[in-house]
Amino acid sequence: MLNFLHQIWTKLIEPRSLRFLLVGMLGALSNILILLALVDLLHWETIFLKSLANVIATEICLVASFFSYRQFVWQIETFDWRSVIQSELLNYHISIASVITIRSLLLFPFIDWLGLDPRAISF
Repeated sequence: MLNFLHQIWTKLIEPRSLRFLLVGMLGALSNILILLALVDLLHWETIFLKSLANVIATEICLVASFFSYRQFVWQIETFDWRSVIQSELLNYHISIASVITIRSLLLFPFIDWLGLDPRAISF
Protein backbone atom coordinates (compact mmCIF):
# COMPACT_ATOMS: atom_id res chain seq x y z
CA MET A 1 0.00 0.00 0.00
CA LEU A 2 2.83 2.40 0.86
CA ASN A 3 4.49 1.63 -2.46
CA PHE A 4 1.22 2.45 -4.25
CA LEU A 5 0.90 5.76 -2.38
CA HIS A 6 4.53 6.55 -3.12
CA GLN A 7 3.92 5.94 -6.84
CA ILE A 8 0.92 8.27 -6.81
CA TRP A 9 2.90 10.96 -4.95
CA THR A 10 5.81 10.61 -7.37
CA LYS A 11 3.45 10.99 -10.33
CA LEU A 12 1.72 14.02 -8.78
CA ILE A 13 4.94 15.96 -8.27
CA GLU A 14 6.08 15.51 -11.87
CA PRO A 15 6.15 18.82 -13.75
CA ARG A 16 3.38 17.78 -16.18
CA SER A 17 1.10 16.70 -13.32
CA LEU A 18 1.68 19.96 -11.49
CA ARG A 19 0.93 21.94 -14.66
CA PHE A 20 -2.22 19.84 -15.15
CA LEU A 21 -3.39 20.59 -11.60
CA LEU A 22 -2.54 24.29 -11.94
CA VAL A 23 -4.44 24.69 -15.24
CA GLY A 24 -7.41 22.82 -13.77
CA MET A 25 -7.50 25.00 -10.64
CA LEU A 26 -7.19 28.19 -12.69
CA GLY A 27 -10.00 26.97 -14.95
CA ALA A 28 -12.28 26.31 -11.99
CA LEU A 29 -11.43 29.67 -10.42
CA SER A 30 -12.03 31.45 -13.74
CA ASN A 31 -15.40 29.76 -14.10
CA ILE A 32 -16.46 30.90 -10.63
CA LEU A 33 -15.25 34.47 -11.20
CA ILE A 34 -17.02 34.75 -14.57
CA LEU A 35 -20.23 33.43 -13.00
CA LEU A 36 -19.93 35.94 -10.16
CA ALA A 37 -19.34 38.76 -12.62
CA LEU A 38 -22.35 37.87 -14.74
CA VAL A 39 -24.78 37.06 -11.94
CA ASP A 40 -23.78 39.56 -9.26
CA LEU A 41 -22.30 42.49 -11.14
CA LEU A 42 -24.72 42.43 -14.08
CA HIS A 43 -27.64 41.37 -11.86
CA TRP A 44 -28.56 38.31 -13.90
CA GLU A 45 -30.93 37.03 -11.23
CA THR A 46 -33.59 35.11 -13.14
CA ILE A 47 -33.25 31.36 -13.62
CA PHE A 48 -32.88 31.85 -17.38
CA LEU A 49 -30.11 34.45 -17.01
CA LYS A 50 -28.30 32.34 -14.40
CA SER A 51 -28.44 29.37 -16.77
CA LEU A 52 -27.18 31.56 -19.60
CA ALA A 53 -24.36 32.82 -17.36
CA ASN A 54 -23.43 29.20 -16.62
CA VAL A 55 -23.30 28.35 -20.33
CA ILE A 56 -21.22 31.45 -21.14
CA ALA A 57 -18.79 30.89 -18.26
CA THR A 58 -18.44 27.20 -19.11
CA GLU A 59 -17.78 27.90 -22.79
CA ILE A 60 -15.19 30.59 -22.07
CA CYS A 61 -13.41 28.32 -19.60
CA LEU A 62 -13.58 25.31 -21.92
CA VAL A 63 -11.88 27.19 -24.73
CA ALA A 64 -9.30 28.73 -22.39
CA SER A 65 -8.63 25.35 -20.77
CA PHE A 66 -8.27 23.67 -24.15
CA PHE A 67 -5.52 26.06 -25.23
CA SER A 68 -3.91 26.05 -21.78
CA TYR A 69 -3.75 22.26 -21.61
CA ARG A 70 -2.55 22.07 -25.20
CA GLN A 71 0.30 24.53 -24.72
CA PHE A 72 1.32 24.23 -21.07
CA VAL A 73 0.51 20.66 -20.07
CA TRP A 74 0.92 18.58 -23.21
CA GLN A 75 3.31 21.08 -24.81
CA ILE A 76 2.36 20.29 -28.39
CA GLU A 77 4.83 22.22 -30.50
CA THR A 78 3.02 22.27 -33.84
CA PHE A 79 0.20 24.76 -34.09
CA ASP A 80 -1.94 25.01 -37.20
CA TRP A 81 -4.95 27.25 -36.49
CA ARG A 82 -7.12 25.56 -39.10
CA SER A 83 -6.42 22.07 -37.73
CA VAL A 84 -6.78 23.17 -34.13
CA ILE A 85 -10.13 24.92 -34.64
CA GLN A 86 -11.67 22.50 -37.13
CA SER A 87 -10.51 19.26 -35.58
CA GLU A 88 -8.98 19.39 -32.11
CA LEU A 89 -11.29 21.99 -30.55
CA LEU A 90 -14.32 20.33 -32.13
CA ASN A 91 -13.27 16.92 -30.78
CA TYR A 92 -12.65 18.46 -27.35
CA HIS A 93 -16.17 19.94 -27.32
CA ILE A 94 -17.67 16.63 -28.48
CA SER A 95 -15.91 14.75 -25.68
CA ILE A 96 -17.05 17.28 -23.05
CA ALA A 97 -20.61 17.24 -24.43
CA SER A 98 -20.67 13.45 -24.34
CA VAL A 99 -19.58 13.42 -20.70
CA ILE A 100 -22.29 15.94 -19.79
CA THR A 101 -24.87 13.95 -21.76
CA ILE A 102 -23.92 10.66 -20.15
CA ARG A 103 -24.03 12.22 -16.69
CA SER A 104 -27.34 13.97 -17.33
CA LEU A 105 -29.21 11.30 -19.27
CA LEU A 106 -27.77 8.09 -17.84
CA LEU A 107 -25.93 8.50 -14.56
CA PHE A 108 -28.21 10.90 -12.71
CA PRO A 109 -31.47 9.16 -13.74
CA PHE A 110 -29.91 5.84 -12.69
CA ILE A 111 -28.89 7.27 -9.31
CA ASP A 112 -32.40 8.70 -8.94
CA TRP A 113 -33.94 5.34 -9.91
CA LEU A 114 -31.85 3.66 -7.20
CA GLY A 115 -33.24 6.17 -4.72
CA LEU A 116 -29.82 7.58 -3.85
CA ASP A 117 -29.18 11.20 -3.00
CA PRO A 118 -26.19 12.40 -5.12
CA ARG A 119 -25.31 14.96 -2.45
CA ALA A 120 -24.77 12.12 0.04
CA ILE A 121 -22.30 10.31 -2.25
CA SER A 122 -18.73 11.38 -1.60
CA PHE A 123 -15.69 10.19 -3.44
